[in-house]
Amino acid sequence: MKLFQSYPSALLPKGIAACVATGRGPELEEMFSLRQYDRLKQPFEKPDTLRRVLDCITEAGTRGAVATDVAKTLSFNPMTVERCYAWLLKYGYIARVG
Repeated sequence: MKLFQSYPSALLPKGIAACVATGRGPELEEMFSLRQYDRLKQPFEKPDTLRRVLDCITEAGTRGAVATDVAKTLSFNPMTVERCYAWLLKYGYIARVG
């Protein structure tokens, strides 16, 4: 849509590419609170889930981590991890490799 083409975002392709932790920004829990996600009756995800996904990506180091691998490691549903990846990408906690 032409209306949104100037927005600084991109659609996530199916099967998010490998991502690395950036190590930037405020604490994840602080951002969750600042953006008032904690005030939603049913937030898209819990801060603890976001933290576990981010920690797993951080542990992967510079090679990055693919969402499906993180899901297997944490025994999470892949869609849950992809939602976390979208949020973490949005706020700059992770970046795509390559």
